[in-house]
Amino acid sequence: MQPKVLLLDESTRGIDVGAKAQLRDLLDELAVAGLAILLISSDLEELVSGCDRVAVLRDGTVAAELTGPEVTEDRIIAAMATVAERPDH
Repeated sequence: MQPKVLLLDESTRGIDVGAKAQLRDLLDELAVAGLAILLISSDLEELVSGCDRVAVLRDGTVAAELTGPEVTEDRIIAAMATVAERPDH
């Protein structure tokens, strides 16, 4: 049975630039082949270069979702700031 989803959590932390590029190329190939990839990262550059959609989470719920051309470092930071300003429930 082939996996349908690949979950990566901080997958490039601590690896060199060349290895990051190789991993990104491999993930692109897998995505084109139909594998869904869930990438969890604190590296905004990695999110922008590797994601079609970014969800900003707060307290276990999606507080903001960016797709396509909205996925930029500035928009992610703005979404994070907005989430941080929301009062707790």
